Amino acid sequence: MSTESGPAAVTESARRLIELIETENACLEARQPQKLADTEARKRDLIERYRAEVDMIRSGRVRIRPEERQILIDTGRALETAMARHARMVVRMKSVTEGLVHAVAERAARNKAPADGYGANGRVQAATLARNAYRAPTALSVNRMV
Repeated sequence: MSTESGPAAVTESARRLIELIETENACLEARQPQKLADTEARKRDLIERYRAEVDMIRSGRVRIRPEERQILIDTGRALETAMARHARMVVRMKSVTEGLVHAVAERAARNKAPADGYGANGRVQAATLARNAYRAPTALSVNRMV
């Protein structure tokens, strides 16, 4: 990487990465998270390229002018902003998904809950958590007291 191509290459990689992240954000907003798998390999390549180019600049192998330094700082901030927005959207989508899974599991557990049994007087008795934890009530119970 030459002196002229170093900062330009970092800026270009960051710009392409920002575009890809915005594309992924659009997929999340459209409620199509399955499309993120299509961009995963490309994103991984862009991240590796960006890291390698930044490492070359940090190591001092590439000299940059003050105006190039400011462009790199601005580009880095734009990338951080895009990544933060993306992270918020992924966390939001994850919490919604977990909430749905939890609601479905709770509903399934409620549907499988044992029915209330009948008391000695023939009326439906309210099931208590402690009683149901040890034995499932039946539709017909026998009073064993003599």
